[in-house]
Amino acid sequence: MQIHKDGDEIKAFSRRLENITAQYPDLVEAVRKGVLADKIVLDGEIVAYLENRQGNDSTEKFYPFQKLMQRRRKYEVEKYTKICPVAVFFFDIMYLEGNSLLKEPYPKRRTLLEKHVKESGILRLARRIVTDSLEEVEDFFDETLEKKLEGIVIKAMDSDSVYEAGKRSWLWLKWKEEYAEGMRETFDLVIVGKYYGRGKRKGSFGALLCAVLNEDKQRFETFTKVGTGFTDADAKEIDNLLSELGAEAPKDVFIKSRMLPDTFIEPTVVIEVLGTEITESPGHTAGEKKGKTGLALRFPRFLRIRYDKGPDDITTVNEIRNLKERI
Repeated sequence: MQIHKDGDEIKAFSRRLENITAQYPDLVEAVRKGVLADKIVLDGEIVAYLENRQGNDSTEKFYPFQKLMQRRRKYEVEKYTKICPVAVFFFDIMYLEGNSLLKEPYPKRRTLLEKHVKESGILRLARRIVTDSLEEVEDFFDETLEKKLEGIVIKAMDSDSVYEAGKRSWLWLKWKEEYAEGMRETFDLVIVGKYYGRGKRKGSFGALLCAVLNEDKQRFETFTKVGTGFTDADAKEIDNLLSELGAEAPKDVFIKSRMLPDTFIEPTVVIEVLGTEITESPGHTAGEKKGKTGLALRFPRFLRIRYDKGPDDITTVNEIRNLKERI
């Protein structure tokens, strides 16, 4: 979530820049009281969250993303502020009193963030540690998993640690439970085709053809076939989502003949996929240049459907090139 405050005007935006202010009147009031700046843009994560305090002791509980979706409504908004309490954990600041902070180093941005946000039950600063000790990082990571959270984000602290919106680089890394024991990465991919299933999967899909976004050429390029990680419930849900998305070969998808699916799918549904290695591939087209092979993801495994992302928000060709160079 982004919070934009301009005097008395306060707006909240989702990751996809959807105006969701009306759904969070409690948050707007908290920002009015607790954000100590006239003009400011803050970056944070909103979660369904409840903290109970008894004297000097407190307990906190984080609820699944699905519960937060109860707040995405046009009616009975006030009622659901009580049914589903929330908190925003701010982790960055992008704009302050007429000045962009995108080119400022992270340590300076964090200092300004702490200075201008007064914590309350709803407004929180994302907890962090500053360390160069791998053991301390692992301990911090384990603490987050005990709270049933996804993992941690690791941010650079040097003078070049600017704010790079929507990009993956060495300036920040995600570290989740799924790849705690090895160098594995997650990718947000759009489904562009499916292959018929056999045996237990007969009548459903056997694998999904997935693509990344080539921003320069404004098209989707195939990156991997995903056939593992699906529960029966996952497969049924995906079948329902894809049932009305069958299409002729989409004009904005670059597919080689050896990868042609049994059914083309209109690029709409985004899924998160775990992979272990990016390799050169004669079959896939991601990042392909004239006379050269494309890039492909090895050992892909389905993690979840990304209902919060659209095809324009997926992993890009430039991102997978950068990842391949660093791993």
